[in-house]
Amino acid sequence: MTEQYQIFAPTKLDWIAKARKVARRIAEERGRVDADDIWRECPIPECIPDRRLMAAAFSGLEKIGQKFSTREICHHRQIAVFRMPETGQAE
Repeated sequence: MTEQYQIFAPTKLDWIAKARKVARRIAEERGRVDADDIWRECPIPECIPDRRLMAAAFSGLEKIGQKFSTREICHHRQIAVFRMPETGQAE
């Protein structure tokens, strides 16, 4: 295990746990959630350089489509939209 991984691993895991809770709450309240919602309520800390970590927030949710992001920093690219699974059981 590299030294960098040892430094960032607990922070990554903490953020993932928090982001998943936020994603599920938003999906339950609004019926859908996307990365823009997570960036507003639970942004990835600056100490974590890999922004692909955002995908982990949606683990266990069902992808239902795409939309254009409202965030200028990502050039309004298309992002996925998720909802709680039909069974109501997220991982």
